[in-house]
Amino acid sequence: FFMLISEDDLDIPDSDLTEIPVEPSSDTIAPPTEALLSLHAMSGYSTHNTFRIMGTIAKQQVTILVDSGSTHNFVQDRVAKFLGLPITPAPQPFRVMVGNGDTLDCATQCVGVQFNIQGNHFTSDFFVLPLGGAEVVLGVP
Repeated sequence: FFMLISEDDLDIPDSDLTEIPVEPSSDTIAPPTEALLSLHAMSGYSTHNTFRIMGTIAKQQVTILVDSGSTHNFVQDRVAKFLGLPITPAPQPFRVMVGNGDTLDCATQCVGVQFNIQGNHFTSDFFVLPLGGAEVVLGVP
């Protein structure tokens, strides 16, 4: 949101200004109980909120979608199995709301996955889901 103010806008007499009282809201926003996975991450499409890069996991090339609309890191279930990543139960199973409003149950994870992007080494945990498109989604918490 941008607003352009000119010098003419700043010369407002005090008599023209009215103070509006603001009452604090009693409504509180509850923390999210579900993880979010954008529709673009689910389908593998790139948008202005995402970008696709290539990386490697276990010496195999994978497609990685960096997605600001996803709250967690995810890996395709078939990719996790193919790469031989150890799949363990998630500490607490949860639901993932995808961009089209559907939910998926997530009960497994891959802990301490080492991956490489453009010569940089990273280690992260990934939740396992039946994704389409990108093999790995890096979310932005």
